Amino acid sequence: MATNGGDDDENDPIARRNIDTTAAPTDDTEDTATDETVTDTTESQSGSQGAIEDIEVTDSGVTNFPDEFDGTNRASYAYVLTNNGDEPVANMEVTVTLVDTEGTVLSSDTDSIYLLQPGQSIGLGDTTYDEIAEVDSVEVQPAIPSYASEAEQLGEVTVEGINTTADSSGYLTTTFTATSSYEVQLDSPWAYVVYRNADGAIVGGTYSVIDIVQPGGSTSGEVATYTAIPNVDPAQT
Repeated sequence: MATNGGDDDENDPIARRNIDTTAAPTDDTEDTATDETVTDTTESQSGSQGAIEDIEVTDSGVTNFPDEFDGTNRASYAYVLTNNGDEPVANMEVTVTLVDTEGTVLSSDTDSIYLLQPGQSIGLGDTTYDEIAEVDSVEVQPAIPSYASEAEQLGEVTVEGINTTADSSGYLTTTFTATSSYEVQLDSPWAYVVYRNADGAIVGGTYSVIDIVQPGGSTSGEVATYTAIPNVDPAQT
């Protein structure tokens, strides 16, 4: 499987497991904490801010399919970003635009990524809830807002025990355990799953919120779809 990730499992522990968490860590270590995404290096302190030019869209994909109830078109998509630079990039915003064959914008949204360390990748995705015209491609534009600051905390969230199953209706559920190396609590982070087919091509994605992760702690997580996304190979998540 591959969420928010690139091709190297060692540099992309979360993305390659189709899981990603992108909630900023909090300073309240007494509450339970959720996890954030990727990363880590040496100390849990702020570092230099990398350049947006070092962020590359390394993979993306979209699948159109009919809604199971009314037959109208839905679309599921996902993409992967990789930090090719030598510095972490923090508080990044990503504009995601779905376009048709004529280049007409069908939908646009913004994702926020708290931290992406050098050499690491992250995958994000979603499935449209409402009817949408047929999507031809996904355009992804990462940016660092002028108000963005360096990460206050550096850390890493790793996942293991990933298991994706489909029920009789084709709805998917992915379960996993997330472990944080952050020295602060992580509150209600988003967990993303990137779905791929048997050939490894991205065919969609979805997300959910996972439970709080205490400093240095672990929590179980679950991400499920509300519709049947076709051509997903559970073994690729």
